[in-house]
Amino acid sequence: MGDTLWGTPAIRAIKKHNPNAYLSVLTSPMGKQLLLHNPYIDQLITIKEPNLRKKIQLIKADVSLIFHISQRVMMPLSYLSNATHIIGSAGINKGLDSILTQCVEQNQEHEIARRLRLVEKMGAPSSGSEMEIFLTEDERKKVAKFPRPILAIHPGAKDRFKQYPPHLFAKAAKNFQGTILITGGKEEVALCEQVAKELPGSISLAGKLSLRALAALIESVDLFLTNDTGPMHIAFAMKTKTIALFGPTDPNLCGPYEYENATILRAPPTCTPCLRKKCQEPFCMRQIKPSKIAEAF
Repeated sequence: MGDTLWGTPAIRAIKKHNPNAYLSVLTSPMGKQLLLHNPYIDQLITIKEPNLRKKIQLIKADVSLIFHISQRVMMPLSYLSNATHIIGSAGINKGLDSILTQCVEQNQEHEIARRLRLVEKMGAPSSGSEMEIFLTEDERKKVAKFPRPILAIHPGAKDRFKQYPPHLFAKAAKNFQGTILITGGKEEVALCEQVAKELPGSISLAGKLSLRALAALIESVDLFLTNDTGPMHIAFAMKTKTIALFGPTDPNLCGPYEYENATILRAPPTCTPCLRKKCQEPFCMRQIKPSKIAEAF
């Protein structure tokens, strides 16, 4: 989610610089959901589509920009797009930097800034760093209405080493006066129910919302408490007041960027080197005191 949303300021910059350009985005099915109804995009293509190679070869691209690749197939597909220029950052292309016609050296910078620097190479100046999700009014109307104020807690994360302990989430929120919602995906139902069980009266919505419905819900709440994970970036895009918990990852590189409505609470890594995906018990996250979180409400 973050990798997709970090690209929205750069996409906007391209289209505002050259409104007559035809802009296609090759993305994942999840990325497509986040980019639906984006007025700066003319065509969305997913890597799961049938006859993808033929569809890519039919595109006569002048410029192909590589923002992020989670699979090696993205680079060859970009090559097959017949682009005159293929622009990307050095060292993050799974050994396929040679496909790039313009290889931009990396800086120690936020991922939004890196993408904006890539589009600057094709002459498109930044039009702001705000991430965007374009919801329809119908999508907003379908969000269930809850009594305010509303605190939404997202206790999950794609990687275990980024997860704050569920009982500490509950401890931080125990004195919140208002509606408490627990959000998560289908695979996080048990985790969310664990938090909800320790917060009498709270409501678990885990596995019950589509991605766009989740975005509409996050937009509607008063406060979003989350780990460093995809829905955190949705909260930033929806301009929701957010408390984000960081441990091994660096918020300067992947946290809020030029966004004032977020409070970052970070615990320094306890292991040297950090075990990252091999970590089974993120002790570093335990250093964030629930009382410190409650103070930020």
